[in-house]
Amino acid sequence: MKVIQLNLCFMLLLSACTTMTKKVVGDELKDLKGDFSQEQVNSKYKSMVSKSKVLNEKQKSDLLNLHFKVQRKTQSITKRMNKLKIISYKYLTEKEYDSDMIKEIKRQLEVQQEKKDKVLRKAEIETKQILGVGYESSMMEEYGDILFDRL
Repeated sequence: MKVIQLNLCFMLLLSACTTMTKKVVGDELKDLKGDFSQEQVNSKYKSMVSKSKVLNEKQKSDLLNLHFKVQRKTQSITKRMNKLKIISYKYLTEKEYDSDMIKEIKRQLEVQQEKKDKVLRKAEIETKQILGVGYESSMMEEYGDILFDRL
């Protein structure tokens, strides 16, 4: 019986922490007024990294390099996805409906989204490596090719 009560207390505590984290992030989003261009995001990111008192110079440099590398890769993928969307609109509005063509465009969009997701997952791991938390670099060296296809 005590085990059940202890597990219930743990689950309630975990749930409360998750809810609190969501609230904090929600509050942070509300505090950021207006829309931000990519240039403004980059400027803000550079400023925050350079002013950081918890990062050393190598970490700062590595984080900035990673940010811009990921940005280039995701922008390239997004451009391709936008082109595919335009082609899909063409087949939905200008041509006779072709379900095979729409399925192929959808498939290619899904492939591009998966590429983008892989870039972001890999960047998360690289960020943790730069910060010295989480994943061990030896794990990435050993399993990196299995976890992430080369783009």
